[in-house]
Amino acid sequence: DCRMWECPDFFNVAPGVTAFKFSDQERGRRPFSADFYVLGDAGLTNYTAALVQDGKDAYSAILGGAPYPARLLDWGAVYASKSWQDARGRRLWLGWVYEESRGCPGVCSDGTPFVHSIQKWQGSQTLVRVIEYEPQAQALLLKPVPELSLLRAAFGALFSANLTLPASPPPASAPAPATAAAAGTLNTTASGKNASEPPLQPSIVTLLPETPPAWPPAPVASGAGARAAPHSPSGRRQVEASLNFTLSLAAANSSAAGGGAAAAVATPLSGSSTGSNSSGTGGDDGDADAFSAPFELGIRLLTGNGSIVRVLLNGTAKLVASQPEPAAGGNSSDAAGLAAKAVRAGNSTQKQMVAYNMGVYVDKRKAGGMTQTNVQGGTMPLPPGGVPAEGLQLHVFVDHSVLEVYALGGRGVITSRIYEVPLLPPDAPPEAGADLTALGQWGIEAFSSWAAGVVQVEAEVYELESCWVQSVL
Repeated sequence: DCRMWECPDFFNVAPGVTAFKFSDQERGRRPFSADFYVLGDAGLTNYTAALVQDGKDAYSAILGGAPYPARLLDWGAVYASKSWQDARGRRLWLGWVYEESRGCPGVCSDGTPFVHSIQKWQGSQTLVRVIEYEPQAQALLLKPVPELSLLRAAFGALFSANLTLPASPPPASAPAPATAAAAGTLNTTASGKNASEPPLQPSIVTLLPETPPAWPPAPVASGAGARAAPHSPSGRRQVEASLNFTLSLAAANSSAAGGGAAAAVATPLSGSSTGSNSSGTGGDDGDADAFSAPFELGIRLLTGNGSIVRVLLNGTAKLVASQPEPAAGGNSSDAAGLAAKAVRAGNSTQKQMVAYNMGVYVDKRKAGGMTQTNVQGGTMPLPPGGVPAEGLQLHVFVDHSVLEVYALGGRGVITSRIYEVPLLPPDAPPEAGADLTALGQWGIEAFSSWAAGVVQVEAEVYELESCWVQSVL
């Protein structure tokens, strides 16, 4: 029953700041195995192994005179990671992606019947990531290395367009008071399946439509508002998707935005196993009279036979005052210059939409096949005051059963597993299984739940080639 720590890693992340990473196993926790880190002042870091019985953290560090709590490097199925420094001075990172199919009680080191009989391989590696330090949030960022763009198929994007998602309509019917969910959460039934989408009906737009299994394979249709999509040899099971969301206030609502709307704070999704990963979430400034509203933004992966995996950001957006910059040729005491720069809210104060208390999640409660129907993710570390509610990024990589999610430039990272049970059309010969397009094309949708106005989305989806080479000579 002993708790275990292994795979330690110690490195500098900034002048005067050190990081200590450790892999931790704890029975009864979901996930059983996880990778954590702590930060400390260089020369002052003091790590102490504590007894399991005292209930304290296994490691502690002091950063800026305050204890630094252990944080997860990845909210998903990652363990035993290591980092190294490359010739360019970058701190690179790679982790083990373990199996988590149905029937797997923990880290699944011995596999499952699905792994042995159908998948017939076990475990993988993450994509290589760059570690950076965010001083404002005092947190590590993990970003996919930019060299991954070299894997994009030569024929160009499967989808590339700027989209506008309309304001979310009100719920079709209000949930009963006993089951009403807090803003930003999902309503669930006792079985864990969605009783509905978020409290607001989401606005959904199709980027690439799902197509069912067919023999011969069905032609690939075009996404809404885009040119005809090129053929996806992987059936869209090997893709990169990047979506940047910007929250806007509808013109009809802008004059009334300052009154009446009750502030709502996003909370972790029901069923999330790891919860918060942050002691600083870019919190509310306490102005109860300011406009504030919850939101959810994300991607829906349609993985066949009614299976849906949602990758989402949630949080609260708020209008806050920001001091305008001096006009050209003026200075901060130039009243005329300040007045010239104040263009919103009808006074000399500019308004900016910011997002705070933000979380990132992979919601698999509507997933099929051998995928576990659970939720992974938690609250991201943000700078004090939150982040601008524009260009809120979700960067997603799908490599068949491995799903990697990077949110807000690496502030939140989730590695998850989605297991498809291949279903060939009844008239397909056995050898058709080698043609992934015969299994149908996975679909990709963008969605938003934001009642205050429209959501602008910049969306790109690419087919990825294999990283394997036949020879290095």
